[in-house]
Amino acid sequence: MRTKIILTAACLSALAGCAPKAVVRKYYVLEAGAAADSTFAYAHPLPFTAGFLELKVARAFDQDRIALRTGSHELSYYYYHQWAVRPSSSVSEAVFRIIRGSNLFSRLERNPSVEIRYTLTGQLDRLERTSDGKKDAAHLSGEFQLLDSGENPVLLHSFDRSVVLEPRRDMNAFADAVNRIVLEETVLFIRKIAGRLNPSDEAER
Repeated sequence: MRTKIILTAACLSALAGCAPKAVVRKYYVLEAGAAADSTFAYAHPLPFTAGFLELKVARAFDQDRIALRTGSHELSYYYYHQWAVRPSSSVSEAVFRIIRGSNLFSRLERNPSVEIRYTLTGQLDRLERTSDGKKDAAHLSGEFQLLDSGENPVLLHSFDRSVVLEPRRDMNAFADAVNRIVLEETVLFIRKIAGRLNPSDEAER
């Protein structure tokens, strides 16, 4: 009887040691605006009031789940890796903060209700992780738009960027690459606007 009890205790102990660890769902943030470098801020803003409208994100990518491109027309979604905030909100917030921090306009309104001279908005067509078996990458494509008061296009900045994840290929590296693309493309957009609306000021930079 005593031997049986000892064997049972030993089995339970072994099973406890082999029990699988709890699987934790991880969330990733898009906060390129917080990483913006003030070195590209303008000393003298353009003398215009501008409005900022939330960016649109294609429905396949505007969700909590992170998209993985598994074929030319095929997407999979991670279950245990998700965005902390939906991309349409988080990317819009990041782009708004970067533009506001650049001191590009004398005033920049979020979802403006006052009379404005220009409107900034845009869209993301793809926001995904790609993998071809040999290399993984973060891929973003879309367009930023500068519109006049009649909502006519003044300037369009299109982009289609992939950043290879190396040497790290984890999901945190993927989120970091996405943030980098958003920051860099927004800065390019800002400089294009400055060059269009005030060419002499941009030429001095």
